[in-house]
Amino acid sequence: MIFQQSVVAFQAVKLVGAGYLIYIRREGVMGIQTRRRNALPSLLLRNTTPVAQCLGKVFTNLFNPKVGTFYLTFLQQFH
Repeated sequence: MIFQQSVVAFQAVKLVGAGYLIYIRREGVMGIQTRRRNALPSLLLRNTTPVAQCLGKVFTNLFNPKVGTFYLTFLQQFH
């Protein structure tokens, strides 16, 4: 592979990846700060979700084979 033979290319990929992670973190921190500022008005509005919609999400997660596969593979390391 090119990254095994070229130190410059490998360093460039590492730097671009680090910059991207810093960008993502900055966006996440800004999003959290915005939510904190807007939290009080949204709590006062009390936007409720219908029970049928909540149950639909629960059943979707319970019967999704990817979720079960994730837990089986993730929890194996703690056995």
